[in-house]
Amino acid sequence: NFSSISVVAPELISSMMSKHVVYTVKTEPQKYVVRRRYNDFAWLRDTLAATYEGLFIPSIPATTIFSSKTTLTGGSKTDVNGDFVKNRMLQLHLFVQQLANIPFLRTDPSLHSFLSVQNEKEFKQLTESPLNVANGGGTDNYSNVGLSMWLKLVDNTQTNPEVANRLVGDFKRQLDILGSTLNQVDAECRAAGKKAVASASAFSSLVDQVAHWGAVEADLIDPNRNEYVDPSGKAKKAHLDALT
Repeated sequence: NFSSISVVAPELISSMMSKHVVYTVKTEPQKYVVRRRYNDFAWLRDTLAATYEGLFIPSIPATTIFSSKTTLTGGSKTDVNGDFVKNRMLQLHLFVQQLANIPFLRTDPSLHSFLSVQNEKEFKQLTESPLNVANGGGTDNYSNVGLSMWLKLVDNTQTNPEVANRLVGDFKRQLDILGSTLNQVDAECRAAGKKAVASASAFSSLVDQVAHWGAVEADLIDPNRNEYVDPSGKAKKAHLDALT
């Protein structure tokens, strides 16, 4: 079982032909650490949806053309600047977290391959190979117990109303988890928005104060408005001459 799956450290990969972001996916307690791009997450979801017909598979963010405004800060390839990448990373993180909470998927070969195969060429070959639904879309040698359980459950629902009710209840539980997670995201977004508004207001006030400071300085050195102003410096020179 997976106690924790996290999506972190976005990295911008650029070439002459294209550019894309890869994310580090960490799994505990197995200590898996792999790098995956958006298309890999899409492959995983498509594979699971095709394998477990009727099972609720969480969604991933929609495909979006990469924003040219996304840049790297401080020259670091592990710190991508921009809300686009940060928001996508958060949604992908929620996606894998939700997968880990679905009992039927815990033995799925495609999920295990996604989380554990470090060799990028090997994983790319896996994603490009024909889907083997009977094996859950993966290449692992162990049996997919979760798929067997799901198919048996689906078969039983056709003749056993009690099983169908339990299935509906489990589906509702998954939706409740998803709803709670989305509420947390919404609360964080609202809090961040309030902080941004407050910060913008404070910055605007600072700009006004600096402008006022400049106006006061300009007023103080205006000889037409202040008698003691000596823009030519003659009074200062006369004072120094008297001292010497």
